[in-house]
Amino acid sequence: MRRSPLCPLAFLALAGLAWAPISAHAADAAPPSVEFGATLNGLYQSRAQALVDREKGLGLAHSDITANARLTPWLQGRFTGVAHSEENRVHTEVEEAYLEAPGLPGGLQIRAGRFLTQIGYLNERHPHQDDFVDRPLMHRAFLGGHYFDNGLRLNWVAPTPLYWRSGIEVLNGKRLPAAAASRSLGAYTLSTRIGGDLGASQSWLFGLSTLRHRGGASGEDPAHEGMADADADTLHRHGARFFGRRIDWVEAVWKWSPGGNLRGQQLRLSAEFARASGLSDESTPTDRHMAGYLSAVYRFTSQWEAGLRLDSLRGLVHDHALEAFTPARLQERSLSLAWMPSHASTLRLQWTGQRDRGGFAEAGSTLFLQYVVNIGAHGAHAF
Repeated sequence: MRRSPLCPLAFLALAGLAWAPISAHAADAAPPSVEFGATLNGLYQSRAQALVDREKGLGLAHSDITANARLTPWLQGRFTGVAHSEENRVHTEVEEAYLEAPGLPGGLQIRAGRFLTQIGYLNERHPHQDDFVDRPLMHRAFLGGHYFDNGLRLNWVAPTPLYWRSGIEVLNGKRLPAAAASRSLGAYTLSTRIGGDLGASQSWLFGLSTLRHRGGASGEDPAHEGMADADADTLHRHGARFFGRRIDWVEAVWKWSPGGNLRGQQLRLSAEFARASGLSDESTPTDRHMAGYLSAVYRFTSQWEAGLRLDSLRGLVHDHALEAFTPARLQERSLSLAWMPSHASTLRLQWTGQRDRGGFAEAGSTLFLQYVVNIGAHGAHAF
């Protein structure tokens, strides 16, 4: 299969664009630097769950090794290699490998390479930064947990009192399960996000985004029946179980901390809702997958916090015998208690209860024990 020239050309264009404005000041520039870091994410779970690919027992959740490089005052890069266990094997892959010019004139930002896409609130974050063991149902069902791809991103930060970022990403699209068996290349996202502060103690964020691609939609069931053998491994590890040619996303976040002291006490409320349409060639315009969650996390001391998350998924499964779509419904409730003895480590106990409302016989209640430790350089988390 012929490789798309998108990423090599984007790398060259970005490097040239970022280097040109500072070439005249090279003598005054700081020398290039690289920082390395790693995250170990160990996990125990009492049983297997619906829309979770891990088995009962001890395992390795999303763990990574990261290198952040500052190449010039205008250009920086990042590499992230990740590992996780599944079916008694450890799988590895490159999650991030990009060059970025984050401070171009006019509020422009350019990124080229492989990166986490700007779809929804959580997807740009690494999973081990989350407040719960697993991503919400909507992320697991629609994005396979988290979606990263090769491509080019252009963001614009508006010169307004409020934070307002808008962006477009042009992506290879081959990591989308629906496009994996298609000759059509290409996907793109559009996003806009606005936020600000309400006094010294409150902050908020609201965003809209959409993901569209040119490949054929899957329209398959959660077990991937009918998928091509060549795609089975990729789909099992990072494939969306419910997908469509178009996914529209809404995100909202509100945070409160007395006097802005995030470490001492904080309440975080977040919610996302998404709708997938264009399920397959056999679907109608009214056939859609829908999912959402509401999360509340309260840090009551500098070292302890508790969280509650409510999830719901309403999907459609293609029944080949009936040649029709049948409903699949799943609800999930998660309670977590986390102890953070230091900024670099977290011990989390979580209970998750799943309720099958049709199509998820493997649903049930599970206990998790998670330990996350960060080693070396570890950048500040996003809002």
